[in-house]
Amino acid sequence: MRFVNHRKVLNRAGVPGWRSTRVAIGRTILFVLAVLWCADARAAVDPAVFTGSVGRAQIVLQLYVDADRVSGRYFYRRTRQDIPLDGAQADGTLQLTAQVTGDSLTLARAGHRLVGRLVTKAGVSFPVALDPAEPTPASPSARPGTDMPPDGPDELYERFRMQDLRLAVRSRQVISGRTIAWYREDLSQREMFRLEAGYPAPVMDAINPQLEAFHLERVQQTLSCTGIDGRTGVEDSHAEAPFLSADYVSFTWVASWSCEGAAHPDFETSARTFDARTGRRLQLEDILWFGRGAPPREETPEWLDYRANVFAPRIVALMTRLHPADMAKPATPDDTCDYSQPDMWTNAGWSIGPGGLVLHVYTYRAQRQCDDPAFAVIPMAVVDALRRSRSRDR
Repeated sequence: MRFVNHRKVLNRAGVPGWRSTRVAIGRTILFVLAVLWCADARAAVDPAVFTGSVGRAQIVLQLYVDADRVSGRYFYRRTRQDIPLDGAQADGTLQLTAQVTGDSLTLARAGHRLVGRLVTKAGVSFPVALDPAEPTPASPSARPGTDMPPDGPDELYERFRMQDLRLAVRSRQVISGRTIAWYREDLSQREMFRLEAGYPAPVMDAINPQLEAFHLERVQQTLSCTGIDGRTGVEDSHAEAPFLSADYVSFTWVASWSCEGAAHPDFETSARTFDARTGRRLQLEDILWFGRGAPPREETPEWLDYRANVFAPRIVALMTRLHPADMAKPATPDDTCDYSQPDMWTNAGWSIGPGGLVLHVYTYRAQRQCDDPAFAVIPMAVVDALRRSRSRDR
């Protein structure tokens, strides 16, 4: 099981929109089609986005042209599910096939437009007419903090996908005296909670937009990952019931998927934890910090060095004291889950639950049975004692 604690994960399968799990929802492009289809252009060019119709159905299409090779994806606005394309161009005509549906698409340039036909696997033919996509208004899924450029075809394509999607309350739940509402997006069937009562209004106003952005990101992941049957390749994607306390709002999200074109299925556990007094999103170093001075910024060389050479060895020592039997070296070579090795903990994610600080071990696929051991919990009393000890050492 993969644990992704703080990174956006949208494209692990290599399919545009699922990781590079980093297809965000962004702003604008408009391409000069004459350049894209120039017969003697041999270098790779940027992808282009088009909107239009297949018969009476409305679609959004994205194309990538590299010399004579063409690839892309499109979705029907009714379903928003990606359909990957692959093919070639010759004499100004594009011949594309959707392996997951068996449909074929023939396109040619007509001024700035693309026109042609789509023939289904059953042999039914529909006319196609497409225009270069115009920039769209900001969608509800446009969110701060993305590491994608603000302008680009992936962002424009995804903005069309997320445009006008509806999030509706499905149910309400009371946890620890606090009320949450579960919102559902019907096309993807992804659900996510929002805070409704039990915290000060400014705190909920700070946390809920972050929960909505996370929810929409998972909607996008589901719709951009297509399985070999043409439907979504996401087998599971859901939030566990959150942990709600006076100090923390914390939840984990579990997902598994197998996108068309990927080498193998994959899965992850991701999490978010917020300060219930301010609404600020917390990082692990806000809770547990073994270093000196202020923690370095995440993903920097200093942070990676800290994780490998300070954090991981200290966690091994702490876990060995708290859970000696589980941390003992394996009795036989066949047991590969050796939690006494610091590198098992270097990339650990985290969340907070009733038992305290939960560390989520992440290993490579051959060791995935070692992921997320149930014992890896540090009681909050121990965490608080470590904080007090560190304060005295300053």
